[in-house]
Amino acid sequence: MPCLFLTGLFNVDTTAISNSWFHSLWVTVHVSLATALLFLMGYHVYISYAYQ
Repeated sequence: MPCLFLTGLFNVDTTAISNSWFHSLWVTVHVSLATALLFLMGYHVYISYAYQ
């Protein structure tokens, strides 16, 4: 997921944006994408074994 990689690049330390709303938004988006990636990987493994 390139979106997850890009949100990692635009973290608070590298962008030097010190707004609290940006930090909250960044953490929410980054964690949501990481969780979605785990669920999609699990779904992919399930589907790949179900159709073998």
